[in-house]
Amino acid sequence: MIKIFALPLIIFSLVFLSFTLVGCGGGGGSSTAGVSPAEIEVQAVLDSVVASVKAQNADSVMNNFDTNLKYYPVSPAVVGGYEDYNQFRNRLNDFFTGAQVTDCSITSVGIDAGMESVAMARGVLSCTYNAAGTVKTLQEQIEMKLERVSKWGISEIYAYDQSVGQTGMNFPPKL
Repeated sequence: MIKIFALPLIIFSLVFLSFTLVGCGGGGGSSTAGVSPAEIEVQAVLDSVVASVKAQNADSVMNNFDTNLKYYPVSPAVVGGYEDYNQFRNRLNDFFTGAQVTDCSITSVGIDAGMESVAMARGVLSCTYNAAGTVKTLQEQIEMKLERVSKWGISEIYAYDQSVGQTGMNFPPKL
């Protein structure tokens, strides 16, 4: 008698287990399946920063930053500290005045937009520029905190090193 019930019980258990682990189907997908609307919006901010740097348009770059920005450069005005929105803008203007940007990108982007109004983004910033006839490429891994008040804006930006964490950023370079 046990043998007769064992086979249907095993089959039922396997079917139940497979539905539990896999699911029973679901809605269709789209090209952004698995990507939240917030991640798409954050990526748009990063794309805008890159396009604005390529165009050397400081006002457009700064439209993507929160006015309460904390920018952590390699050599901050206060040792161990950060610089604010206006200090970052001044560094950016100095860079655009002294150099011609030939390329800029943020690649290997990872976005964590798990909260409704706060997101983190990490990627590799690469900027190629010509300063005084010398072509240079600056490349560094960066991390950004973005906050959404009425729109997404970068509220913190710094270089990121896997072994030590947050470090000072070289962009925009001092010429």
